[in-house]
Amino acid sequence: MEENRDLDVVIEAGKTLMESGAEIFRVEETMRHMARVMEITEFDAYTVTGGIMSSGLNKDGERVSRVANVPVIKTHLGRLEAVNSLSRDLERNGNPGADAIRKRIEEIRKIPDCKLIWFLVAYFCGAGCFAYAMGSSVIDSIAAAVTGLILGVVTYFIEKFIHTTFLINIIGSMLVTLVANLFCYLGFGEKRSLIILGAFMIIVPGAVFVNSVREYSENNYATGTSHLMSALLTSISMAVAVASVSKLFPFTDMLSENFAESVGSPLQGAIRVIMAGFGTLAFAALYNAPLKYYPDLGLLGAGSWLVYLLITEFWNQEVLGVFAAASFVSIGARILSVKRKCPMTMFLSTSIFPLFPGITLYRGIYFLLTGHQEVAYSFMKGSFLTAFMIALAIALAKQFRLIPIAGHKRSKNK
Repeated sequence: MEENRDLDVVIEAGKTLMESGAEIFRVEETMRHMARVMEITEFDAYTVTGGIMSSGLNKDGERVSRVANVPVIKTHLGRLEAVNSLSRDLERNGNPGADAIRKRIEEIRKIPDCKLIWFLVAYFCGAGCFAYAMGSSVIDSIAAAVTGLILGVVTYFIEKFIHTTFLINIIGSMLVTLVANLFCYLGFGEKRSLIILGAFMIIVPGAVFVNSVREYSENNYATGTSHLMSALLTSISMAVAVASVSKLFPFTDMLSENFAESVGSPLQGAIRVIMAGFGTLAFAALYNAPLKYYPDLGLLGAGSWLVYLLITEFWNQEVLGVFAAASFVSIGARILSVKRKCPMTMFLSTSIFPLFPGITLYRGIYFLLTGHQEVAYSFMKGSFLTAFMIALAIALAKQFRLIPIAGHKRSKNK
């Protein structure tokens, strides 16, 4: 019976990783490492969006298989790191038995989300900081921060009653558009476009969009297509919500085609870089990253935005700027994953967030729906190029074999 429970523990670890937002290759790799430690031979795992299937031979040579359903995925970097640490401990110290490992996994699954106060602070700071990082004025950044705070309060409570992400995105997008337009109508804000975009940084599907390209590059076509459809559906729901509000209320207006401003001075550029770093920390809180990684995450997020601004301002090369900034984060994340002994995902998921193409994808769909085909084409082309450049930078960073991959090392007797 102990041997039959070994595979249950392995797939439970994989399920916990997948629920916490881990990539497919990380889920399968961690399960393979744990299966080897638990002496499950001929182990194989197949992971797709929503489920895991695995099989192998137990210590008695019997073929065993398991299937796990993963209906809900919510990024929780703290749990992801904890499972990775568990896998490392098993390879270093040996197999303590299925019951002991299961107890560790149960403790990991109980790691709490961030408290409500920090959840709301993250919405406030994330919206305001990213609005300024994109080039808005101080007053618009404050308006975006307040709008983001209102969005956070409403989202926190409606998620208790509504479990459909599509509907939550529509409600949140309509709320943001209404509040931003109302602020501008009352004189609390100048450019409603930047206020809305700052608040939208919290809910845009940039991470999902980039992950779809990454999954395609790993030949995981089913999962890549699932992520892509999710990103498109989210962007469409946001665009429809914004356009609807703009038509329903007399004090609202359609968004303009021009958004961010150029960097006016070195001081303004430095402040925008710092704001990008603080915005990155806001997402670190929303993704439940452990506090000990916050300095690294903030510096990587600010550094990526600095590289991006330097290239786009001096050479006016958007694609090159995204690739260079993504490469900076990817290589930095690779080095830090070794130094901190944690998954590379810990640093990529948040520090690369300022570059994610979710806002650009949303803008492309919005202008397509409002009849501005040329502008829409430009933004949609930019979103796909950005996603491809980010995925390419991450893939290239993983090819540096001189830097060992953090997380697992084969024991000397293997």
